[in-house]
Amino acid sequence: MSVASIVPEFLFDYPRGWFIVASASELSHEKPTPLYYFGRKMVGYRDSQGQAVIMDAVCPHMGAHLGHGGVIEGDTIKCPFHHWEFGLDGRCEQAFGAKRTPNGQILTYPTVEKNGNIFIWVDQKSREPYWSIPDLEETTSDEYIFVGYNETFIQSHPQEMFENLSDFLHFRTVHRWAPVDFNWHCVYGEQATVLEFDVTNNDNIQTTTNVDRMRITSFGPSYNYSRYFGSLQGLATLMFCPTTPGVMSSMILFWVHQSSGIEKGRAWMDGYVKDYSLDIEILENKKYLSSPRMSDADGPIHKMRKWYSQWYE
Repeated sequence: MSVASIVPEFLFDYPRGWFIVASASELSHEKPTPLYYFGRKMVGYRDSQGQAVIMDAVCPHMGAHLGHGGVIEGDTIKCPFHHWEFGLDGRCEQAFGAKRTPNGQILTYPTVEKNGNIFIWVDQKSREPYWSIPDLEETTSDEYIFVGYNETFIQSHPQEMFENLSDFLHFRTVHRWAPVDFNWHCVYGEQATVLEFDVTNNDNIQTTTNVDRMRITSFGPSYNYSRYFGSLQGLATLMFCPTTPGVMSSMILFWVHQSSGIEKGRAWMDGYVKDYSLDIEILENKKYLSSPRMSDADGPIHKMRKWYSQWYE
């Protein structure tokens, strides 16, 4: 079976959608935060109302980085070099010593704060956002405890990570799980795919210990969240953002229900991260094949490629 016809010509193009660039706690009104994603120097801060602001960081005057030494004053950010000031729309509002305001403009990004994280909308054709990151009630519920997070940089692409979820066989061969009863919903044109399966518990594999059922939702081109059911009830969010072509950041956050307890939650997080490292080692060293030779034991990888292709259109 060939799936070449539904794969973008250049895999490492940047897809369109919402991408995580910071945790909510990283941005403040006191000091700008330097960021680097999509091959661009960026800066993040909070305006006078506490709203997150993300824009390119290179001052159009002489190229200084607004995130290194820049000053936030009200709703503007002041360049540390010659004190040009830029508003929330990226326009220069004032330049130190100038009689007239220069025609300076910095690219800004549609920005939302969801589930304790900051996301920007990226579209190479500059289209407006037409869908939203879902609100996950566990992230704000008093019944759930925040366990911790894991952040790493991977030489891969979000599409590869999404295809990995549709590779049902690798759950057995790589992770040594014994998942059964796969129920996968994936329709081209919809924003999300949903994968559900039962797990045969194995006390030697912490990610599935005390878990009876998993529900993994892939939303847009870079956002995944997994709900775990059984004596361990928890939520894990897995998010990606390209830094340069072929390299991306990976952020995982964990919440556990009070009934499961924080100690069980920490053990689950440690097991998840260890299990995830097995995927990373393979994905960082594999070659992407646009026309893989498939067997009848493989999962619906070609359907996932078709679904993911909409983020390049």
